[in-house]
Amino acid sequence: MVALPGFQSAYHVVPDCNTFSSERVSVALVFFIARWREYFGDSENIVKDNLDHMMIMWSREKRYNSGYNMDGIYFKDWQVHGMAQLKDLVWVSLRKPGSRICDTSLVHELVHASIWALKKTDGDPDHLGPAYQGWTRLHTRFIDDVNKELCDIGL
Repeated sequence: MVALPGFQSAYHVVPDCNTFSSERVSVALVFFIARWREYFGDSENIVKDNLDHMMIMWSREKRYNSGYNMDGIYFKDWQVHGMAQLKDLVWVSLRKPGSRICDTSLVHELVHASIWALKKTDGDPDHLGPAYQGWTRLHTRFIDDVNKELCDIGL
């Protein structure tokens, strides 16, 4: 467990020394909150405060779970690449050695966590499906845009 510099009590748990440095993850979180404020606002600092206490767990192990795809269709026992387990706890798969942060589901899971912090009930696990509210097409575009920006700077 390694502290993320620039954040009050945010940490990431890494499986080995080949995982992203805490500084690189912190930069990704700084980009996330800056773009979140541009896209959605955060006048009460709810999303920023949530990131200040975020725990990111990186893993190289495959994980299977039940859940929803982006269209809200429910599946059982399918491989997942990330999960927002609580509003301040996300699990992210490290799919390939040498991959960048932008190649992971980190930004996607942080969107779930941010929606959860705002709603206080859930992170809208069915995305654009009808069962939960919160996720919009703008959130999906936000993920694409933030990941592109992270890739552009080598993260």
